[in-house]
Amino acid sequence: MRVVAQVDERYKSTTHAVIINDAVQFIGGVYVDVLLDLQKMLNFRILPIVGKGWVKLESTPNGSFLTGMGEQVIAGEADISISKNSLLMFRVERLCFLPPISISPATAFYREPIRNRNSILTPFKASALIALGLLWIMITASFIILFSKHGNESLYGTIVDAVFSLVNAISLQGWTIFPTQFSLQVLCLTAIFSSSLIHAYYTASFVATISAPLPLIHRFSDFLKYGYRIFTNPTSPQYAQDFINDIRILNNVMSQSKSIFRNNEDAILKIAKGEQRFALIYNGDGLLNLALRNNASKQDLCRILSMKAVHNVPIKDGMFLRKGTPFKEIFTHRTILLTERGHVRHHFNRNFRDENNHCSDLGQRVITPINFQHGSVAFEILVVGFAISVASFVLECRIFSDKSSRSHLK
Repeated sequence: MRVVAQVDERYKSTTHAVIINDAVQFIGGVYVDVLLDLQKMLNFRILPIVGKGWVKLESTPNGSFLTGMGEQVIAGEADISISKNSLLMFRVERLCFLPPISISPATAFYREPIRNRNSILTPFKASALIALGLLWIMITASFIILFSKHGNESLYGTIVDAVFSLVNAISLQGWTIFPTQFSLQVLCLTAIFSSSLIHAYYTASFVATISAPLPLIHRFSDFLKYGYRIFTNPTSPQYAQDFINDIRILNNVMSQSKSIFRNNEDAILKIAKGEQRFALIYNGDGLLNLALRNNASKQDLCRILSMKAVHNVPIKDGMFLRKGTPFKEIFTHRTILLTERGHVRHHFNRNFRDENNHCSDLGQRVITPINFQHGSVAFEILVVGFAISVASFVLECRIFSDKSSRSHLK
């Protein structure tokens, strides 16, 4: 049996083929293990043949034809191809595929957008901040009204005194003077208790925001919301077609992919570095292993996230024969037996066991120390307050100077 396979290090978990002394040898992988099972069941000899490339469709004025391993099988150079090939329309029309033994779900690879490192206002949403602001305004107004009712205008009868007292309570510094009136005592105790709870909630949320931030990307629409440049391999549009339902968005993705995509190595490095917001829609098998061999550090690579298409049917993969071959019926039957008896699943578990373990030595998460950027708003408020204070001081000096000069003239 003449067996052709493509030598490609990206897909060694499925078909690991190498060239030694100008001859191709099958080392391992899911599809190689399935081939060895078929060999034991049907008792044939394997003659390895090196593939001349992946199966693509070439169009000429005289018609269309397959290239690579597809051309080799059709021409009779090989009887079967065991490299992982997706069941695409142009392939199924010209080749005889065996029952699929794997799937290639369209996957979007990306990195989480860099958040605004200013975390002072992040713990609470805008609605919560507005509610707190209204609460503090109501408490301040209540103090002004109640103290006025009790004739204590000299103590708390001004807005400035009430605001400073409220700031002390919010900062958990207590009240400067505790009132003797029962109504004001209830208001003070209520404000202190609520401020303590809000302070506890805010502190816990602030720490959680820094140490374990929630992801921003949950669905495909979030890529558009956060300004991602979505692209794919223009020569393999089936993955983008499987991932994107909107024809307008799909056309835009395919159009900008022609200028963004250079090769798989460059694409995965664009995602790993995270210098710009890119999202790559492609078949994930082999891309991450390829990146490790192309200057992508493990720390950058382990920050890459993936999103699988959930609304469409995943693309199936399998081995293929030549149309009209007498091997079709027996190979189809034996492949179904291997799948139903769990042999194919066993081969997958064994070959993909260490596929994603390249991140295990980096720990479960990266500890982010608190730095200046996390609390820059506090310093900005301090600078603005200092500038206002200086400006007010200069203005007061000028006013005092004018008054002094006028009194001197008199």
